Amino acid sequence: MIVFQIVGYSDAGKTTVTAELLAALAAKNYQTATVKHHGHGKSLPDPDYNKDTWKHRQAGAEASLAVTETGYQLTAANSRAFPLEKWLEIYKLLEIDVVLIEGFKYADYPKVLLVRQTDDSKRLLTELTNVRAVLYASEESGDSIKTNFNGYAGSSFNTAGFINWFFQEYIAEGD
Repeated sequence: MIVFQIVGYSDAGKTTVTAELLAALAAKNYQTATVKHHGHGKSLPDPDYNKDTWKHRQAGAEASLAVTETGYQLTAANSRAFPLEKWLEIYKLLEIDVVLIEGFKYADYPKVLLVRQTDDSKRLLTELTNVRAVLYASEESGDSIKTNFNGYAGSSFNTAGFINWFFQEYIAEGD
């Protein structure tokens, strides 16, 4: 299973890049999954409010799983920390080919860093590990990154080059 992160500050374009990479992988029939860090300090909306699974959790279940012939939905209000690695174990059970992690920037998986300003890249390139690619929003940032970074560097407004690089680096030849 390939695990790759898309990281950067808020409004850097992480969700756009994630969606474009997912579409490219799906077009080649890869089984994909995502993990999104929801770091806004708010609770997630309850997708099954007032349904049986919601009632199960209200009665004390830590989690509830609804299963149909075409899919399933897990909802949980677990107050215990559940590390990223455990979610990846679940995806292994599901035989996922590629997991894209949006956020969790301090995790040590290979990642692309999206930056809006030169200061962002200077700070994050020293703080983060395993940065393999950088997508920048301004030519000023791009010039600085190309001078000081050894991995892939390209414009966040043209992700085709990044997607091609990702396939060359992480996906088996012939795909």
